[in-house]
Amino acid sequence: MSTFLRGFLHPHTLRLPSSIRASVFIARPQFAQPLSGARSFSAAAFLKAQVVRRPPPRTLRPPPPSLQSPPPGFAADPVLRVLSETGQPVVLYQAPFRLWYTLMVYGFASGCCAGGLWIFKFASELPKDLPFFVEPTYWVVSLMVLGSGLYAFTAPAMRCSSLELLPALRGGPLRVRIKARVAPIPFIVEEKVIVANLGEVTMSEKTVPMIRELQEAERARRQDVSEGLRGMFIVRRYWEIAARLLDQKWTSFFCYFKFAVLRFGVSKIQINGDKWKMDCSEYLRENGQAVDRFISVDEDL
Repeated sequence: MSTFLRGFLHPHTLRLPSSIRASVFIARPQFAQPLSGARSFSAAAFLKAQVVRRPPPRTLRPPPPSLQSPPPGFAADPVLRVLSETGQPVVLYQAPFRLWYTLMVYGFASGCCAGGLWIFKFASELPKDLPFFVEPTYWVVSLMVLGSGLYAFTAPAMRCSSLELLPALRGGPLRVRIKARVAPIPFIVEEKVIVANLGEVTMSEKTVPMIRELQEAERARRQDVSEGLRGMFIVRRYWEIAARLLDQKWTSFFCYFKFAVLRFGVSKIQINGDKWKMDCSEYLRENGQAVDRFISVDEDL
């Protein structure tokens, strides 16, 4: 077998014509023809395919107003910052219904009206032989007392019970919501709710100066008249206490007259042509500074 293989593999054992050997044993060059459907897997082509096939970006919805970053002016104002963070109305002024105050005012007004009518009736029954100026004097006094009663009836009327600052709607201006009553009669006269833009609301005067004067009057009314007089001679001390007490009572009477008759401490708010009273002795945010910042003053009110 080995002899056969050696004889078969010998180069001269198999003799073929030269043309056949050239065609069989000479390597033919192969030309690679590119395939039209073949894909290239190079790095550049792969990245390009990835960029082309990237899905379209998702449209992000804007966050709600409570989560959006507030404008620069909101961060400086505490009221606007609270309004931006919570998205809820911010109370600037609130005055609860005072039953005893209403009863006292209406009782005084009713008494004045009854007294004025009684004086007028008494003036019509005077004797005829009195001097000529007596009867007109009774009429004038009757009209003054009757007018005082009618004026007192208007004190609890047209009062604002709350003032709130509302957030803006769709980028619009800030709004104000006011709750007020035409007359302080619960269960009969319904409370009105008025909503308007912030620029449409005006008031007669600033609240901070009135609040300071009210606080000073309250401090003077509650001040101890014997303060700082312990080391003084007893006669002089009692004289000084009496003088201080008289000054305190006179000042308190003047302040009560000023608050009741001249309506000091009440700022009028005008909205949609209506005027409402805002009592500065009630709750005011930041002692009235918040209301003074947002609501402009109209001196014609």
